[in-house]
Amino acid sequence: MTEYIGTPPSFWSPPRVVSALIVVGYTVAGYCTGGISTGFDVFMCSVLPVACIWFPDALGSYIGWFGRTHITRLSPELAVAFMGWVVLLLPILLIPLFWLASQ
Repeated sequence: MTEYIGTPPSFWSPPRVVSALIVVGYTVAGYCTGGISTGFDVFMCSVLPVACIWFPDALGSYIGWFGRTHITRLSPELAVAFMGWVVLLLPILLIPLFWLASQ
């Protein structure tokens, strides 16, 4: 875990606010297009990327079994957070590509 000298940073840091707003947008879009079931599914698919963004130190320091895979080394916090952003923003990047491909 990260040790702070003085006051720790605010819980609602800019990356947390932006990622929460993106998830709310995804969930509302899923609800509007497919109903409550789709909205819930979209929300649940957003949990792991948001956890990587919000808690990269805790997720990066995990060593042990993950499904059928054994994690043997620590992961850098920056890499965990970066991959969380990549997975969270993937739909925003892919929707225009699919739309262009269908034209």
